[in-house]
Amino acid sequence: MPDWNIRAAQESDIDWLMELLLALQEHHESRNSQLWRLTANGRERLKEQLVQFLADEDSRVLVAVNNSGEIVGMAIGQIRRSDSYVPAVSASVRRLFVVEEWRNRGIGTELVKWLCQFFASRHVEDISLQYIAGNDEAAWFWEKLGFQPRILTAGTNLYDLETRIGEIRGGEE
Repeated sequence: MPDWNIRAAQESDIDWLMELLLALQEHHESRNSQLWRLTANGRERLKEQLVQFLADEDSRVLVAVNNSGEIVGMAIGQIRRSDSYVPAVSASVRRLFVVEEWRNRGIGTELVKWLCQFFASRHVEDISLQYIAGNDEAAWFWEKLGFQPRILTAGTNLYDLETRIGEIRGGEE
């Protein structure tokens, strides 16, 4: 019997969820120095986003709670409908995070399982997600569950790009 359980998040969980989202952001930033950083304004908007996810019937926010009542993991899933693409009903795992000392106990997998049940009840055909380049733990976890890269996003600093273009042009003359 695990020393944790999964349940749907409630508005009373928002402070815990905020802590986990900020810890997730710190984790991302520690894995990739080129990642965009969250501003103070962005941190304030996290709460608004959580409230919207909780109220949205096409979203599901789940929490993993230990036997002491502390939230030790969370997942956010969202359904998308489109008449421009096939499949018409898809979903994304928007966030998944388990507190470090609670990892490798099946919590992340169970959170995904619960999201899948929600997605199946809404006739979702395909699920996608994003994770940070350099986050080897996430890559391992998601690949273990069968997720494979479909679209890669690359970025650079504008100044560095302009410098490189100048170097290329200088070599062409």
